[in-house]
Amino acid sequence: MSRAVRSALVTTTVAIVTLVSVTGPASAAPKPGPGGGAVDELQERQRPLVDAATRIRAVVDEERSNFAGIELVGSTELRLYWKGTPSATVGTVVRQVRQRVPVKIVPAAYALRELKAEATRLVTTGTASGVVLAAPLADGSGLRVRVTSTTRMAAARTLTSMPTSVEVGDAPTPTGRWADTVPFWGGSTIERQINPNTVARCTTAFAGRRNNQNVLLTAGHCGSTGNAFTTPFGTYFPKIAVGTANYKKADLEALFIPVSDHRGRIYDGGVDPTGQGIGEFSKGVAGWAPPEVGQYVCQSGSYSGVRCSLRITLKWVTYALDAGTIVSNGVEAQRDDRANAVGQGDSGGPVFRLHSDPNRVIALGVQSAADPSKPATCTGIATTCFWRLYFADLTQIVGHTGFTITVG
Repeated sequence: MSRAVRSALVTTTVAIVTLVSVTGPASAAPKPGPGGGAVDELQERQRPLVDAATRIRAVVDEERSNFAGIELVGSTELRLYWKGTPSATVGTVVRQVRQRVPVKIVPAAYALRELKAEATRLVTTGTASGVVLAAPLADGSGLRVRVTSTTRMAAARTLTSMPTSVEVGDAPTPTGRWADTVPFWGGSTIERQINPNTVARCTTAFAGRRNNQNVLLTAGHCGSTGNAFTTPFGTYFPKIAVGTANYKKADLEALFIPVSDHRGRIYDGGVDPTGQGIGEFSKGVAGWAPPEVGQYVCQSGSYSGVRCSLRITLKWVTYALDAGTIVSNGVEAQRDDRANAVGQGDSGGPVFRLHSDPNRVIALGVQSAADPSKPATCTGIATTCFWRLYFADLTQIVGHTGFTITVG
């Protein structure tokens, strides 16, 4: 079966390098300060709608209610999809937020919990039929399903009684900054040794705490428990130890690496593989929130650099990432102008929206994969890029792993 989602992990053949036992590269430039980097006017215009969606979600029980979805329509309207009548509590909050933004309650055919269960069933049991991705539509009307060939489209529609939009494509495929030092930040490059001559590189997402340890979060497909990670070796900086992964939640695309120290910041701006930080900036992390369909977001990979104006098109995407791995908390986003959204090497990087303070961000997710049928012209130092990506929803990672994000 061809893989429909491409991981943004990069595998590189390198000369053997001895690990330097230092706390930081003496010749590397100081870490970049705030300023510059991600700026997105689309996000600024959407801020009132995003705030309203956050308030509504705070009183919604997705697992038990007939909630179907939330969609941001540009910067003009928030749509709340519901099967039946929303609860009195939800109705009260909707009336409150309507004082600031337009909110439309739209009837839905299915609840989100029904659509999620069916999407998971289709991908888990339907690989023989070529199903490699399934996701609820935000309006609760049915599912979007991806199969690997046109000959399987008709059969895919018979696998479920729910209305289904079927597309043809490959399975999503997995997709560093280059001289990070203690205390570690998100958005930096990490690598692990595959064999004496080959390393695999990814990007870190966010720093936080888990089981009373300082940890860095990256994508699950970037490694396994027991893998030792380092920073890369470069012209101006030595390789230093980051940590050894000790917990993986594969279905949520989460891998945790204990570190000696960390800060609630991410790298932003461009990519400088010399480690001098030229064109790079940084932003503090103000907290985390759920992503919404229609929302514009950014991702900051250590190969592509920061990429914004990414519009979320689907939530709760279930896809087959690698043999035996079904990711259940995927979010699909894309550049509508088909410019680069993500490149190989960006896997594990932070996905975020901008805070009202331009020097801070709100964490949304972890970069996971890309649609290999959507190639784009690369940015940064990436060589293989795409205009549609998939990231893991941080809400689910926080809720199921005991991870708490560090703010800064």
